[in-house]
Amino acid sequence: MSDMTESLPEEQIPRPATTLGLFLLCMLLIWFVPGFLEPGLFLCGPDHPSPYLKQVWFIPDGSGTPGYPPSVVHTLEGDYRLDEDILIQPIPSFSAHAATAAHAVYTREESGEEYLIGQWWYTDEEIFRDEKKVFLGSLADRGEISLVTLDLRDHFPEAAAEQVCPTLRFTNETATGYVLTYERPFDNGDDFFIVYYGTHGDVLGPDPECALEALIAERFSPSAVRPPGEDPEPTFRMPDMGPITEIAGMIRYAGVLLLTPLLFGCAAAFLFEGLRTEVQARPRRLLILAAALALFYLVPASLMGASRRMDLPNFLPGWSYFDAPPLLDALLSLLTFLSGLSLLCLAAVVPFLLLTPRLPLRRPIPALLLSGTLLFPYLVVLVLWTDPLDLSLPPPLALLVSTLRGVVIAAAGAAVLFVGWAAVERART
Repeated sequence: MSDMTESLPEEQIPRPATTLGLFLLCMLLIWFVPGFLEPGLFLCGPDHPSPYLKQVWFIPDGSGTPGYPPSVVHTLEGDYRLDEDILIQPIPSFSAHAATAAHAVYTREESGEEYLIGQWWYTDEEIFRDEKKVFLGSLADRGEISLVTLDLRDHFPEAAAEQVCPTLRFTNETATGYVLTYERPFDNGDDFFIVYYGTHGDVLGPDPECALEALIAERFSPSAVRPPGEDPEPTFRMPDMGPITEIAGMIRYAGVLLLTPLLFGCAAAFLFEGLRTEVQARPRRLLILAAALALFYLVPASLMGASRRMDLPNFLPGWSYFDAPPLLDALLSLLTFLSGLSLLCLAAVVPFLLLTPRLPLRRPIPALLLSGTLLFPYLVVLVLWTDPLDLSLPPPLALLVSTLRGVVIAAAGAAVLFVGWAAVERART
C-alpha cells in the first residue's frame, strides 16, 4: 500500500480516516464472523459453556467468589466445604447412557452436616427422557417422592426477582433430597440435565431443606428448569445429510480459523497506514491512544466480571448483570471488545511504527499483514485464554497484569517478526 501511494495523485492517496475506518471494519468482522460461521467456537460463559464446563455445570464450587478458595462455596445460609474434587463418575449407577455423570460431597463448616450433589448430563433427548423415568422409578423404590415448588427468594440478593423451582422431593428414613431437571439451558446445543441434591452421612442439621435450597440457588437456571415429570418439548431438526453436513461443518470451521487471523492482520496493516504520518509528527499521541484504549477496556471489563484474564474475543459476560436491555448489553460488550482488541492490535503495530524510520522496509504493509495473521492465534490461545501468573492478586489488579502481559507479548512478537522481515529483505538485495 505504501509503495503504491508514491505514484498516486494526491487526491487518490488514502486518508488516515479511510484506513482507520477500514481498521474498525476489520475489528467488527472479527467480532461477527466467528458467531456467524461457527456459533460457539470462540464463545464461553453462561450461554456458551465449553463441554468441560457442562459436565459439572450444576455442581457449585467457590471459584467465582472473591475472598474464598475454590473449595468453599459461600452462600447466604453459610459456607460449604467441597470435601474433594468433583468426581466425574456415575452415582448412583442407574445411567449407562449419560454423556457425563458427576457428583460432589459438601460439608457445612458451622455444623459438620454433609450434603451430596449429583448431576447427569445428556445430549440426546430420547435417552434423557428414558433415563429420567428409570431414575425417578429408582427413587420411588427407595422412599417417598412428591412434586413440590421451592421458593428460592431468600437465597438470592434482595434485588433478585422471584425465583421458584418446580422439583421432586425425596424422603426416606435416612435421607432427604430434591431432584431438578433442566432442558436446553444454553444457546449452543441440546443439553439436558438431571440434578440431585440430598443429605449425606449421619450428621443431619435442624433444617436440611434450607441448606439444600442454598446449594440449589448457587447454580439455578430459572428459564430452563422443568418439572421432573414433564417430557422435553419437541424441537425441529434439520435432516441429517451425512457426509455433506460433515464437509460443510469442516469448511465453516476452517473458514473461521483462517479468516479471523487474516482479518486481524488486515486490521494491523490498516492501523499502521492510518497512524504512520500522525506518529511521525506527534509520537506522544501513541501513548495517549494506548492509555485511552486501556481505560475503555479495563474499566468496563472489570465491571462486567472479567477479573482474571483479558477475555477476548467474545468472553465478556455482558452488562445484563446491571439489568441492561439486550440491545444495550450487546453494544456495551461490543465497545469493550473493540477497545481491548484494538489495544492488542496497537501493541502489534507499535514496533513497526517505531522501527520503520530507523530500518526502512520496502514493503511494510505485507509485513504487517503477515505479522498480525501469525500473532492472532498465539495471542488468543496462549495469552487471552490463560490466567495471569499470579492468581493471588485482587481481581482488578489481576486483569491489569493479564492485559499488560498480552500487550508486551504482542509487541515483542511483532518486533521479532519485523526484524525477520527486514533480514529477508536485506538478504534479497
